[in-house]
Amino acid sequence: MAVHVPAFGGPVLHVRVLHHCGELGRGLVVVGGDVVVDQGGSRITRRVSGLVRAQSSRITAPLRTSRGYRRYYASMVANALGSGIATGAVSMTILDTGGGATGIAMLLLAQVGTQVLLMPVSGAAADRVPRRLLLVGSLVVFGVIGAAQTVLAATDTASVAALAVLGAVTFAVSSFILPAQEGVVRSLVSLEHLREANALAKLTRYSATIVGPSVGGVLVAAFGTSVTLGVDAVSYYAAAALMARVPVPALKRSPTMFRTDVAEMWTIAVSRRWLWVNVLAGAFGVACWHIGYGIVGITYVRAHLGGPAAWGAVASCLGGGMVAGAVVSLVWPPVRAGWRNNLGCVPMLLPDALMALRAPLWAVGAGVAAAAAGMSIAAVAWRAILQQEFPDAQQGRVSAVAWTGELVIAPLGYPVVPVLLSAFGTRGTLAVCSAGMALGALAPLTVPSCRRLRLHTTTSKTVPAARTDGAGRNDR
Repeated sequence: MAVHVPAFGGPVLHVRVLHHCGELGRGLVVVGGDVVVDQGGSRITRRVSGLVRAQSSRITAPLRTSRGYRRYYASMVANALGSGIATGAVSMTILDTGGGATGIAMLLLAQVGTQVLLMPVSGAAADRVPRRLLLVGSLVVFGVIGAAQTVLAATDTASVAALAVLGAVTFAVSSFILPAQEGVVRSLVSLEHLREANALAKLTRYSATIVGPSVGGVLVAAFGTSVTLGVDAVSYYAAAALMARVPVPALKRSPTMFRTDVAEMWTIAVSRRWLWVNVLAGAFGVACWHIGYGIVGITYVRAHLGGPAAWGAVASCLGGGMVAGAVVSLVWPPVRAGWRNNLGCVPMLLPDALMALRAPLWAVGAGVAAAAAGMSIAAVAWRAILQQEFPDAQQGRVSAVAWTGELVIAPLGYPVVPVLLSAFGTRGTLAVCSAGMALGALAPLTVPSCRRLRLHTTTSKTVPAARTDGAGRNDR
């Protein structure tokens, strides 16, 4: 029980003055100009408890309020856990066959090059074809690819060429599933819960990168690589079965020609300055990340920091950092999303910089964790911006613009990896990539419209209608 006694003589300092009275533990508390007589219990404890309950309610709101999102989430868990089990298996297989950094570059070129070429078509398809159908079909094809990898591992016939072909097919399918996923999340939850829905999805995927490899290691040790890859294939079929039960609403849009939808995607890309500035800067930073960490970094760790076991530790740090970043996004909503998106990418320079400085494994791992946390925070903010600023009927094409733009430069960099290594050496190439990531992260903040990007915090805000003439003043 608390008795409020009005304060006299003007304002009272906002301090807590506690005077214990007998065994009841009553005290006098000066709070905001009132003297409060607090009898029994701790007000601080009650306030903290209430805050925790409120935060928990907000964080779990998408799962509590949307049956469709719950089913989508279950499908995503099955997919992410199965993929996590096979994490790094393909790259390590290439290194084991003697392909080296050049072999990994060839694999990435086949994967990302295919995705970039198909994204313009897949983005338009995601806004025309029922999104649930696209997702279920893509997951089934992933299962077939996983089965093919299982056969290659079981028969010991894996090669760089075979893995590159399978990688190209995988990323071809991914070019359709990624835009559809972004649109599905936008259609399953209300605008006020988009941030939490995105962060929960990221948290689950990133947690799988920690749990998955551990489970995969146990499976490999107990049953071998082929069985492990088989489990990965089965997980895709389970995810497809769950996705088939997600009630995705039908798109509300006027009928148009397919080529008109593709053309409109490019109109969307140039209509908002903040969009194309961030996409171009991201393309440069992502290319540097792929070359530095994804190609040169794995060979450096393998050769100088302890071999495959060391790279496994680094990969675990990547997953741990991503989980931490997703948790931060859940408890600290990214209202100033423009700053959060770009500053979150700055730590990406740390792994390459630390390897260039010959830092020990623990320091490189810490840098990778920081980079992953920043990427996770930035990704949640960026996806929420796109889902907020564009209508549901454009989500597939907007996502395709973002994915295509961020990846378009990367394939051009893969063939020059041997040239960079020859000109600058391993450590010099890592240093160049580190500087490039810093430039890509910070350059957009020189543009006012990028700095002004904010997320709505109330349900009174609605997703704006499509603007394709670039006339919006807040976009300049």
